[in-house]
Amino acid sequence: MSEIQTGSFIELCLAGHALVDEIDDFVDRWHSAPSDTSLRDYLGMSEAEYSLWVNDPDVLPYVILSRKEGRSFTQVVNDNYYSSLCLAARPDQGQKIRVLKDWLERQGHLAR
Repeated sequence: MSEIQTGSFIELCLAGHALVDEIDDFVDRWHSAPSDTSLRDYLGMSEAEYSLWVNDPDVLPYVILSRKEGRSFTQVVNDNYYSSLCLAARPDQGQKIRVLKDWLERQGHLAR
């Protein structure tokens, strides 16, 4: 990020002016410029997107994908959760799948 752009992180990603891996720069910028704006609003996330991102930062591409495709965040997560089940045998994916499954259950999209 060589120059400062205006808009939320999500808006800038969708416009091609920010990359997903630059979110830490935006969080740092929010911390260094105190305001009444919440981090969630500064990043441009809904409550659902933000709550899951806080628990598992790896879901950020799902947030961007849902906005880009005009699909609900829950549907994108749900679709990717089921496709991710095939990867459950990999140890590094197990925790991510548990986090997504718990979130989907709390949102009422999976039966317990």
